[in-house]
Amino acid sequence: MPWLLFLVYSVGVLWTPISSNTVLLPVPTSSPSDVGPSSPSFPHDDSSSSSQHLQPSFAPSASLRLNDGATYWIRSGHHPRISFPSLDEFQDVEIRVRYFYNRNITIETKGNDHDDDDDDDDDDDDEKEQQQEKDEINNNNYVDTVDHHEIKPNSNNKEDAYFQVDDCPRHFLWLSDQAVEYELQHRREYGTWRERVLVEKLYFTLFYGGTGLATKYMDLVDDFQTDLEGWNVMDHNRTTTNKNDHCAWEGVECDEDNTIIGFSIHGFSLEGTLPTDLYLMTSLKHLDLKGNLIRGSLPSSWGEMTSLVTLNMADNELAGTIPSSFSKLTNLENLYLGSNHFEGTIADSFIESWINLKVLDLSHNSFSGNFPQAIINNAKKLKSLNLHSNQLGGSIPQLNLKHGRTEESNPTLGNSTTGSYLTTLANLRHLDIGNNKLSGTIPTTWLQLPNLRDLNLEGNMLSGILPKEIWMMSRLETLILSDNHLHGTIPSPEKGRQVMENTTSLLLNGNQFTGTIPSDLLLACSNSLVRLDVSNNSLNGTIPTIIGKLSKLERFDAQNNTLTGSLPAEMKRMYPDVQLNLTNNLLTGTIPKVFCGGGPMSANLLHRHFGCDAILCPAGTFHPNGAASLFSGCRPCATDSAKKGERAHVIGRISCEGTTFIHGDLNGDGILSEREVLHLLYAYTIGWNWGSQFDSWADPSFHKCDLAGITCVDDHVAKIDLTDASLCSNGERKAGPAAECKGIPAEIAFLTNLEILMMNRRQFLRGTLPTELGRLTSMKYLDLSGCPLLSGPLPSELGNLANLRYMNLGGCRFNGTIPDELFQLSNIEKLHLSTNLFTGTLPSVIGQLTRVKELMLSRTQITGSIPTEIGRLTALENLEMYGNKITGSLPKTLGNCSNLKRIDLFNNLLTGSIPQSLTKIQSLQILHIKLNAITGTISADFGNLPFLSWFDVSSNRLHGRIPASFGNSRTLKDFRLGGNMIYDPVPESLCQNENINGGLTKTYGCSGVICPLGTFSDPGHATHADGCKPCPGGKSTMYLGSSHCIKFTEEDYVNMFYDVMAATHPHPMQQDHWQSRRDQDICNWNGIKCDEHGKITSIGFPLLGINDVR
Repeated sequence: MPWLLFLVYSVGVLWTPISSNTVLLPVPTSSPSDVGPSSPSFPHDDSSSSSQHLQPSFAPSASLRLNDGATYWIRSGHHPRISFPSLDEFQDVEIRVRYFYNRNITIETKGNDHDDDDDDDDDDDDEKEQQQEKDEINNNNYVDTVDHHEIKPNSNNKEDAYFQVDDCPRHFLWLSDQAVEYELQHRREYGTWRERVLVEKLYFTLFYGGTGLATKYMDLVDDFQTDLEGWNVMDHNRTTTNKNDHCAWEGVECDEDNTIIGFSIHGFSLEGTLPTDLYLMTSLKHLDLKGNLIRGSLPSSWGEMTSLVTLNMADNELAGTIPSSFSKLTNLENLYLGSNHFEGTIADSFIESWINLKVLDLSHNSFSGNFPQAIINNAKKLKSLNLHSNQLGGSIPQLNLKHGRTEESNPTLGNSTTGSYLTTLANLRHLDIGNNKLSGTIPTTWLQLPNLRDLNLEGNMLSGILPKEIWMMSRLETLILSDNHLHGTIPSPEKGRQVMENTTSLLLNGNQFTGTIPSDLLLACSNSLVRLDVSNNSLNGTIPTIIGKLSKLERFDAQNNTLTGSLPAEMKRMYPDVQLNLTNNLLTGTIPKVFCGGGPMSANLLHRHFGCDAILCPAGTFHPNGAASLFSGCRPCATDSAKKGERAHVIGRISCEGTTFIHGDLNGDGILSEREVLHLLYAYTIGWNWGSQFDSWADPSFHKCDLAGITCVDDHVAKIDLTDASLCSNGERKAGPAAECKGIPAEIAFLTNLEILMMNRRQFLRGTLPTELGRLTSMKYLDLSGCPLLSGPLPSELGNLANLRYMNLGGCRFNGTIPDELFQLSNIEKLHLSTNLFTGTLPSVIGQLTRVKELMLSRTQITGSIPTEIGRLTALENLEMYGNKITGSLPKTLGNCSNLKRIDLFNNLLTGSIPQSLTKIQSLQILHIKLNAITGTISADFGNLPFLSWFDVSSNRLHGRIPASFGNSRTLKDFRLGGNMIYDPVPESLCQNENINGGLTKTYGCSGVICPLGTFSDPGHATHADGCKPCPGGKSTMYLGSSHCIKFTEEDYVNMFYDVMAATHPHPMQQDHWQSRRDQDICNWNGIKCDEHGKITSIGFPLLGINDVR
């Protein structure tokens, strides 16, 4: 029976000997003999001999034997496949590749005698050769086969018309501006070429984004249907002196042997996923991709890059856990993974393996668990540890104190009671574990780290008193203990001890400290302290007079305490450099006039408009901040309120009974004008650092319609475009309220005529969306995309924007469920909410988006099924919901969306079959549903769709035949079937369709469509870099298009039997144990009988609906 032959073939593959050193080349099937320099089939290149032309067919048994001292020329009208698995055998071999459009393959052997006496003859031959090449150029048209545009030869030097082939993948040919010959002479040069390919692959992967393309760079451009315009952006960032020298590219670092040892490309907003096989760059020491928009996870294969010293992936969109394979990176010294979406625990096994680690930055992620004990026990070389803004809990463990000396140990800085010196973490200089969930007290052993410069414990739940030993850290420069539950008094340092002499920042705010501000402490650091913050405590007493002697102080914040008395006269010395905030205390008296006018401080917007009120509101007035702000001035209290009680003369008051306040009302007229709203927006987003073109925003005398980024209609603000403003960027690291980003003000709702709001791609814009945005009913266009610090739930009030046509909130960190109200915006044409943290399911009201053309909800955490009501979206052209956790089957009603051009639902949890109704969508161009669990067969009607160009159903559970109709398509360019359960032969029409998969069928025949049994490749078909590789001994593949080989078990054979028999109506009992995931022994499967050794003896399937026997 045919199926039995199939099984016999499959089993036979296991014992088929295939040499790993075989070099496959397209040769005539009638002439499979080896080829060498002396072969009569391939004459020397002279004008009198006719070259042997090889047809683009394949003979797997054919090979090209490279002979030492020979030069091989390959001329091709399609892309030659050449591999050199064992170049060690050859000391002097040249492979030269020329690209001639519309020519058959010609292999010609060039002699190489290495005879010094024949130099003159060699020169003559070279001249003849060059002349012949010029003649060939004159007689041929050279065409770039990618875009099919003619390459016009340079009139002065027609050799420039050569198109670069370089024996490299097709996509990399596209990068060449002119034709260049590439010579491969030694193994080292081959290694350099390989590194060049990997670097270009990394550029492609990052630039064009990732849909599971990390290991499939040959598909990058095709999968994204791009015309490579974007590469010009990258091209500008590469040096132009020699684009063919990868070591000259910007960001690439090579050693003296031109081996790549470093790669750095940060801050280009590049998107994509990380290529898995970058580990092949075995000499790579430094990899820096910081500050891009890279998503996905860290490839586990990168654990093989054992030469890595520095890995910087900070400020991206990466997620998942740190692969366990990273424990192999024993040479790692610097690891930066901050500002991503990583989660899980910080395993001790990593720290124990990273024995050379000096810098570890995992900040601004979602790591959980306790503080890693291995850091204390093993990280002896660690100099900087940053775990800020994670979810770490528990207490901070005590350090292990041992005798010994450190690299920088100071004999005077030992333990004050025992005299021992620290070895564990003794080299640590920077420690930041703020904004976690750590509890307990501050361990005193950490205060004995001899080289610690910066200590940040803010934003935790630490309790207890402040140990006085903390002042003994004489090298400490920054101490941040803000926003904890510390209590008691602030201790004074011991007299006569060298303490805090280098401290520049002391932040104790947001605790429960009582008592006074110790003068001895201020005196100890009087020559170094720059910032002192004791706000939001319960401190009392007067302001120490020593404060006026802090010669370097720039900011003093003591607001929200119970300080009394008047401002010390000594504070006059602080003018004009110190920012003061003493609001909401019990201070009395007046503010020295020296603080209120003239000098450099008058350049400050606050002082220019509000004078002394900008420091503390005078007695009888109030402000919610206790002082005039950028948003409004101090307001007089009602007469009765001002005279009541002992606080009648208190300055810096934050409230008065019975008094109203309008935030942002600068002129005090009780009305918030459009100009004042814009000023609020400017102040809320650190406007002074937007850029010089926006300086006019700070001056109230400028008319609103004259401001940069503002467009008015009928003297009303109709458009705000701040895409060129550095919103919320505090580049100068200034302190104070003016340097704090508050996000989009709620008062923006007063711009009732606003139609367009564009604040997209602002990486520092933070905060949540105010519900008041829903009052902007004139809004038609809202774009806040690409702002990764915008977070929180979406206000349901956005559903009130009935005139909205365009909403793009993608690339942020909004969370919660998507409000149903957003799916009821009947006029919206584009709704883009991708790359957020949304949860929940899609509501049935999605069917009310009757005018939507683009619906993009990719890369979120949406679950549940796609509502059948989606079939009501008859205007829909682009549906993207990939990278979610959507379950269920594709709704049949989707076929009602007759204008659909793109369906992109890959990487979900979809099941069921592909609805036949989708074949009715005549406009369909892209069907991308790989990486699901879809079953059934592929309808032949898809091959008849007139515009279909991209059909990717790979990595599912599809079975049956490959429809021959696809082979007749003139529009189909990408056809991906790998990773399914397909076993039938590929239709000949597909093997001959040269448009499919970038012309791979020209070179690889049917393997360009799908890999045959017994072979494998990552994408399941041949690539431009390599063909389908034969399985190693003892392994084979179960289906066509496999990405890996396995050793077959009896279970595999039985499953294969079932698949081949195509049981389309399986019995319920048969379904129980014939699935892809089985937890029962095969001998317990229905219809299977085994002997006492567990070997199958019989298979029986009575009445199980097995059909289609062939």
